[in-house]
Amino acid sequence: MSIFRKKQNSIVINGKSYSGSSVQITNNSIIIDGAVQESGVSGIVSVKVEGDVADLTVNSPTTIYGNVLGNVKVNGSLACGDVAGDVKANGSLSMRR
Repeated sequence: MSIFRKKQNSIVINGKSYSGSSVQITNNSIIIDGAVQESGVSGIVSVKVEGDVADLTVNSPTTIYGNVLGNVKVNGSLACGDVAGDVKANGSLSMRR
């Protein structure tokens, strides 16, 4: 998963809070702004973002309490505000107004 934002927002991954401008979940690790925050992450990963995101690519269900300013690619369900770019979701898509 990669999340790129124009400003720092609150990110909650599996119930733990993070903040930063770049988030990746890859190779079973949570990486915030280039630094490994947690390793050994497996199974279903719950991701919640509070604020707007520029682009989002994630392999798990995601909730964004804000808008997506670019493109979204989700392998699971997505709940978010407005999306300015393209959306590809392999699950349900729920738009908040």
